[in-house]
Amino acid sequence: MSAVNHDGGPILPPRTSRRPRSRPAGLTLIEMAIAMAILAVVALIAFPTMLSFIDLSDSARQENVATHDLMSAAEDLVSTPFSQVTKTYVPGQAIPKYQGLHLPNETVVVTYDDPAADPLIVTLTLSYSDAKGRPWRGAFRCVRTQ
Repeated sequence: MSAVNHDGGPILPPRTSRRPRSRPAGLTLIEMAIAMAILAVVALIAFPTMLSFIDLSDSARQENVATHDLMSAAEDLVSTPFSQVTKTYVPGQAIPKYQGLHLPNETVVVTYDDPAADPLIVTLTLSYSDAKGRPWRGAFRCVRTQ
């Protein structure tokens, strides 16, 4: 006698799925190698641009520091009593306070159009060497009166 279910039909064995197995989620070794190669090419292209940006940024920072030091020297000179300007800031000599203050080989030199004149026309010249050893020079002119 064969087994029957409650509606009178034969009991069949459970069906098993015959679907093909799907591929597991994730990347293959070849896909990873291609992705790494693409990233390496992009990095090689971006690296020189990044170095150039860093160099320009550093140069701009140094020029900003140099300009600030030049303006500070001008403020020091303007705040000195008129009768003491040419004695305190000897023409053609570097101001000791600004010797290598913030930048490599930094010097600020004072010159006068006519040291005995009133108004006194003053030129402050700042020079330094940047990180790559290139010379930089900037000047500022001001007028000092009694």
